[in-house]
Amino acid sequence: MRKGVRKHGRVTATRKVTESFPMVEMFERFMWFKNSEGLAPRTVEEYEIHFQWLCDYFGKDLSREEITTEAFLGWVGYMTHEKQLKPNTVNIRIRTMRAFLRYCFMENLIDEPIHERFKPIKVAGK
Repeated sequence: MRKGVRKHGRVTATRKVTESFPMVEMFERFMWFKNSEGLAPRTVEEYEIHFQWLCDYFGKDLSREEITTEAFLGWVGYMTHEKQLKPNTVNIRIRTMRAFLRYCFMENLIDEPIHERFKPIKVAGK
């Protein structure tokens, strides 16, 4: 099902999505999967909190088509510049949402591997 698409000098994988779910439903499926892995209650709680902060930023439930790299980079910029959160705090949120996006891509819920272009930010001194 994968087919290579050249963007900016490298090949990225895309997939054909057959069903379309809103982001909240995708997250519910992701959390079902994560709970089946036997994660610690604190980890599950953190996923929920970070997703709620993401939803608060967007102000609505996104459709599959609205889940883009640009949307998530905007969220990172908002946390970094407008909210002035510390880089480590931003990176914790980024990592949890990258896991969510990776799951969505692997389960054919989104077309593009956003998680590959949406990386933690640099931390001074590291």
